[in-house]
Amino acid sequence: MTMLRISVEGEVRATPGVGLPAAAGSGKWTAGPVTCTVDKRLVIGGKPVVKSATCTFIFAGVAKTGTPPPAVADSSTVTLSPKPSLLRTGADLMRASAKAQDSYGNTLTAVAAGPVDSG
Repeated sequence: MTMLRISVEGEVRATPGVGLPAAAGSGKWTAGPVTCTVDKRLVIGGKPVVKSATCTFIFAGVAKTGTPPPAVADSSTVTLSPKPSLLRTGADLMRASAKAQDSYGNTLTAVAAGPVDSG
């Protein structure tokens, strides 16, 4: 019997990266809300399981050059999709520790509070 950790709604975390867009000399990324697609047919602890998640990260900073340096704004959307597994409900489910990251280091990570018995 294998115990899998499957993420449910509210168990995907967004972490802003530290990489800078090409024109930027400094600034920071901020994570927007995490939007999850869920499968309401499978519920764990009263919450539907996550099928995929997205988050748009927003960058605000200043350019490398210029007096004064102009503002630099950018955005990046990160999408987290599950890897294929034997546990399915018509689609693959998001297992804990699944990650997606863009070139700036903005990251979405699936976490899970409890195990699911797949056996």
